[in-house]
Amino acid sequence: MANKNITLAECSVLKEIQPPKVHGNSIAKITTIFFYTDASTNIIDLAEHLEEKEEIQAIGVIDQSEKALGIVTRKDLFSLLSKPFGREVLRKKTAESLVKEVQRFNANENIFTVSDGLEELVNSYTTHYFLLVNDKEEFCGIFSGKDMLVFLAEITRQDIALSRKIQTRIVKEEDSLNRPDFSLCASSVMAKGIGGDFYSFKKFSDSEYLIVLCDVSGKGMAASLLSSLLSGFMNTYTLGNSIETLVEDLNRQLTKSFAGDKFVTGMFLLFNELTGQLKIADMGHKHYVLYKNGKPTKPCGAKGNIPLGITEEVEVNTFNILMEKGDCFFMMTDGLIEQKNEEGIEY
Repeated sequence: MANKNITLAECSVLKEIQPPKVHGNSIAKITTIFFYTDASTNIIDLAEHLEEKEEIQAIGVIDQSEKALGIVTRKDLFSLLSKPFGREVLRKKTAESLVKEVQRFNANENIFTVSDGLEELVNSYTTHYFLLVNDKEEFCGIFSGKDMLVFLAEITRQDIALSRKIQTRIVKEEDSLNRPDFSLCASSVMAKGIGGDFYSFKKFSDSEYLIVLCDVSGKGMAASLLSSLLSGFMNTYTLGNSIETLVEDLNRQLTKSFAGDKFVTGMFLLFNELTGQLKIADMGHKHYVLYKNGKPTKPCGAKGNIPLGITEEVEVNTFNILMEKGDCFFMMTDGLIEQKNEEGIEY
């Protein structure tokens, strides 16, 4: 057998191979058990060796031609020995009599392909073990469902960390714009590191600014992905004829990309700093307040607008507000208003 690394103390019963070389994302990457024994090994001798190595939960079993037969688990072995007269019954039996046939995989198979086929077993409460072999069916190790879960959890953690890094570049935690006659400031703190809240603002002419605030349905990776799409759209879109056209084009892009699985509520504003005119398309969002003379008021917005991404064609109705000196228009997502005070009451 290739890669044998047997110590003199282990050569008669417990044997251990060197971990196989890992190529790319092969399943060998998560293999944690490399012990095996011969099919002819006496069960009592095997149990005595395993008693000294409590960390070993399963071992491979090979035949005379060094082909892998299956595995013996620690739980099954000691369960049989603990029965009345268990040791007497098993004293003359060999490891081959306890071999458990389990699913086996070639050590070079892709780990993600393997995980797709094992989803149900890996997520069960019972610990399952799986056998690795080479092209000659020789023993290459054992991995468990827990090993797979640990690996996938780490992959998920890395993906979330990378998504957060990317999203923070796209949706800054703080941003502002200060002009002689008005100022604009924005802030975003993502729930659980990543999410679907999105804002942007950009200048379209000498006096006009496009301001966008969106809230993607759901949270997590999918919402983060949609936020990236929003960012790309806003960065490359030329306003053209009207804010209505922008919203219609964005809706078609969202519907085409997500086929109704995700939708977006949003506020789309066009502000003219010379006239103070604020044109607003509220697409099913509703979370905004206008402060005049320091007092909050709720402007009567346009009716009939629905969130984006639900249907291919959407009606876009707008309304206007004339911003005067001292006025403040405040928008938010439901992540803010759903926060609770010490009594558990939402704002």
